[in-house]
This record gives sequence, structure tokens and C-alpha cells, in this order.
Amino acid sequence: MFTTLLFALLVSSNDATADLSCDKNAEQLSASYTINVADAGQKEHTTQLVLWRNQHTVAHQYQQTGITEAWTQVKNQWLKPVRYFDNHQRAIEYQPGERMHGRVDNDWSYRYQLISDALRSKMTALAVSGNGCDTTYTYRLN
Repeated sequence: MFTTLLFALLVSSNDATADLSCDKNAEQLSASYTINVADAGQKEHTTQLVLWRNQHTVAHQYQQTGITEAWTQVKNQWLKPVRYFDNHQRAIEYQPGERMHGRVDNDWSYRYQLISDALRSKMTALAVSGNGCDTTYTYRLN
């Protein structure tokens, strides 16, 4: 199975490979992602995701399912998750360190930039196009 991910905007505010000519504030932004996954039989599945950042709060909005998951970085680097059910105008708020989907999540890089630093280091860079805030990075993970 391989995964190809398209990154729009800056991948990380402190990423050495990012095009630094973008003068936008990386702590307050919205970025749209297209995630293409193909299995061994080459059956593709595409997911749209919107990443929202506002200082120490990050949200991943999955418009296809009507669910938005948000995390706030609180003291001692803990993450406080909230799961919003957008279509029903309801939410579940979790305590920092509480299990969500069977595990405790404290990987801020994964939430902040969608792909964790550890996972991105395992990927192969395929292409970079555009410039400034419209830079697109294409990676592959086999």
C-alpha cells in the first residue's frame, strides 16, 4: 500500500525546507489538504481535510463525515481533545491525557501539521511546486 500526500501552505513554521518567502503567520491559518490512498490493487480513496490553527489550538475538519477534531496544547505539553459533530451541533470534550479512540495522543507535530515529524522523515519527497504560501509538497510513503 502506498500513500501520496499533498501539502499546501507551509508544512511547519520551523521547517527548514519550507519556502520562507511566505510572510503569513503559521500559527493562525487554514490549509486544505487532499489525501490520496491507493491499496495494492490500485483502488484509490480520496479524503479532503481542512487544517485550522489558532495559536495553541489546532482543528482537523473532515467535511465528508461532518466531524471536526480539535486539540489545545495545555501546560506540560498535554493535548486536550474535543470532537465536534458539526451536523448535529454537538461535541465531546476530553480531559488532557484521557484516552480518545483507545489511546492517549500527545504528538503535537502530528496535530499541528497533519503529518508528524517522525512519519515525514520516513517519506520520500517527490516534488515541490509553486512558491511562497502557495507551495505544494508531494510525498510518498511505501
